Amino acid sequence: HQGNMQNVLVLLPNRRAMVFFRRQLVEMISKPSFFPRVLSIEDFVSQASGRTIPDELSLQFRLYDAWTRVDPEEEHSFEEFLRWGSIMLSDFNEVDLYLANPLDLFRNLSEARALELWSPGKVQLTAFQKNYLEFFRSMYAHYTRLREVLDAKNEGYFGMLCRMLAEQLSLMDSLVSGRIIYLAGFNALSIAEEQIFNYLIKFNHARPRWDADRYYLDDKNHEAGLFLRKYREKWGKEGFKFMSDNFHPDRNIQVCGLSGNVPQVKAGGNLLKGFFNEDVSMENTAVVLADEKLLFPVLNSIPGDIGSFNVTMGYPIKITPLFQLVNMFFQTHITAQRLQRRDASGALCFYFADLQKLATLPPFRMLFGDQEVSGLQEKMLKYNKVFLSCSQIEAYLGIDVVDDEALSRLFFCEYHNDLTSIVVSIRKVIRKLYDILSEEKEKRIDLAICAATIQIFERLEGILREAPFVEKLETLRKIFNNLIATQKLPFEGEPVDGLQIMGLLESRCLDFKNLILLSANEGSLPRISHHNSFIPFDLRLGFGLPGITENDAVYAYHFYRLVQRAENCYIFYNTDSEVLSKGEKSRYITQMEYELGMPARNIRVEMVPFPEMKAFPGISKPKDEATMNKLYKLAMEGLSPTSLNAYRNCPLKFWYQYVAGVKEARSLEETIEARTLGSVVHKVIEIFFSDYTGRIVHPGDISKMLPRIDEILMKTFHELYPSGELKVGQNHLIVEVARRFLMNFLREEAKFIETLEKENNFLSILKLEEKLMSGMLIPCNGQLLEVKLRGYADRIDSYGNCLRIIDYKTGIVDR
Repeated sequence: HQGNMQNVLVLLPNRRAMVFFRRQLVEMISKPSFFPRVLSIEDFVSQASGRTIPDELSLQFRLYDAWTRVDPEEEHSFEEFLRWGSIMLSDFNEVDLYLANPLDLFRNLSEARALELWSPGKVQLTAFQKNYLEFFRSMYAHYTRLREVLDAKNEGYFGMLCRMLAEQLSLMDSLVSGRIIYLAGFNALSIAEEQIFNYLIKFNHARPRWDADRYYLDDKNHEAGLFLRKYREKWGKEGFKFMSDNFHPDRNIQVCGLSGNVPQVKAGGNLLKGFFNEDVSMENTAVVLADEKLLFPVLNSIPGDIGSFNVTMGYPIKITPLFQLVNMFFQTHITAQRLQRRDASGALCFYFADLQKLATLPPFRMLFGDQEVSGLQEKMLKYNKVFLSCSQIEAYLGIDVVDDEALSRLFFCEYHNDLTSIVVSIRKVIRKLYDILSEEKEKRIDLAICAATIQIFERLEGILREAPFVEKLETLRKIFNNLIATQKLPFEGEPVDGLQIMGLLESRCLDFKNLILLSANEGSLPRISHHNSFIPFDLRLGFGLPGITENDAVYAYHFYRLVQRAENCYIFYNTDSEVLSKGEKSRYITQMEYELGMPARNIRVEMVPFPEMKAFPGISKPKDEATMNKLYKLAMEGLSPTSLNAYRNCPLKFWYQYVAGVKEARSLEETIEARTLGSVVHKVIEIFFSDYTGRIVHPGDISKMLPRIDEILMKTFHELYPSGELKVGQNHLIVEVARRFLMNFLREEAKFIETLEKENNFLSILKLEEKLMSGMLIPCNGQLLEVKLRGYADRIDSYGNCLRIIDYKTGIVDR
């Protein structure tokens, strides 16, 4: 079509492929020419339907709107909705992409859930079970209402618009009429996409161009060719005339197992250095990460003389220090609002553990000054301040504030749940950080992160204007996290110049002469399928929705298509037994070794062990005069069971902690620790029995304690763990464990006392939390040295002629 491409339409799977296609086409054109129209499948569907596709968060707001319309009389918590909204959207998208009958599918789903709760004995359902069933009964109503909401706005999600085109094929005519159409680089089409392609191929003479190799296409059992074999049978062989046969010639495919991720990254960096020294073109070189967590180690391992490189994966803002700063801002205010601690003037106070966490963040120290923040940390510990107001924080920072726009006021004033003011304040804080960074050299990435985050908060301002149902700070934080989760900062520069660094999915449609593939482990390649869906596997199978087989086939195709044209392919995997799948190399590596045959195909597997580390010499502390004097002093004051256990487990730790006096720093307790759980349970039991010291306890007394467990337990948790969220995640489970500890303990106590009284014995509480001290003589340097042992008895009681000294245990009993 040289010189006559204005009527050509090229459809590609994604926008990334469009960039590379345009560059390649420009290199091939030898004279002035009109450019063909190039669209991604998503853009094509949007333009053909005449509708826009909102982003994920906007779709969630549309679904929430639909949810409120299904049952207007019910209370609709947006916080509750955020827990399941994205899963429901994903299910609706798949139902439409695969043209499943939504009424039948959701009716079957509702009936399947009802069968799970069906009881032959006709046991009455609990309120929770009724709500559970009602949720699934209403899914079809949610589906239809969402479509109504989107219809009114002339919008649609991708699956909905694909279904619309598949059911009204003539909608595409205005976009494709009179054009020469190419469908290039596609693989796993949904049923709706198949019908769209079928219309374009049969009625508009579209020309599919499938990217395949004979190795996996002609083998009817090879999963990589699962979809393409079906398309060859349906649409003929014309689209496969450019099919490669690249797995037959001798290939330089080297597979290397290394112990750990760092050696893989270093090996990749050494290869790149070798490429550079041999003048290998970096534009034809790619580093592909099966595990995207390796991105930053890879960036730090790229040789400095490589020059330009492009990271197609982008820079995830959610793992930057600025994201941590914003998240801790939210957490600090959420904790303060929940605890409602105030100083003498009535000012809201902030919890020290949140402030300590803030003080460790580089952006916070940059904003307030390194010395000033260190002073805040030292003074909080020195004066044992657990809660601090804004004015106290300013005093500890050593700053005088005369302006409400001061950083400290933006951070620590009380917002009274005014979410818009909070968003504006955070934006101002980030703007101040941007101004500070602007004065330093080589801070382009940090400045770009600030700019991108400011844009997110501008978006949040708009959301708050449009969504009055967002009323809680915790909800705002969840929306922010949803926005930031998919936000990636694109690295500056021409996207097709230099070395390419990308994830496996970003490599679709792209070929490279030199390929370095990292973390090719089972579990990453293919990735373990954690499909979040309300639709169970049997219903998915019955209604033609994709499952594990299809997911594995997609990953297999991506792998083999990426490798098929690479002249030099280096595949690394982690042999470390601690990683997922116990250091097992990807099934695709084993498949190549077995099916292609190593000698004939020059596929070399090289196991490279990580160099052995030299043994670290032990640390010993001499028993000099100062050490012995300290030990004598400890012996006279009394050794606790904890200190003796510390010595038994690690004498060096005992020396540091009890002789040198080195203490563990106070740290933020994100999840309730075992010692906190033990302290809470001990405290609750002490509260229950404190009124019975010196008295006899009867079974009826225990019965009075049982209804008070929840009240006393939660009050004690809030006292000993004031910063924590107790109603979600692991903390919720740990609170439930504590409740059951107490419930079981008191019931067993009641049974025990009841048994005693039947034998005419009575249980008397003598002491609670009693300090005990004892001594013993041991030989030391030819003399007898008195060593005292000290501790606390949780409870001392008696019955009959028996005296009991009791130590409560909530963890492992060390005998």
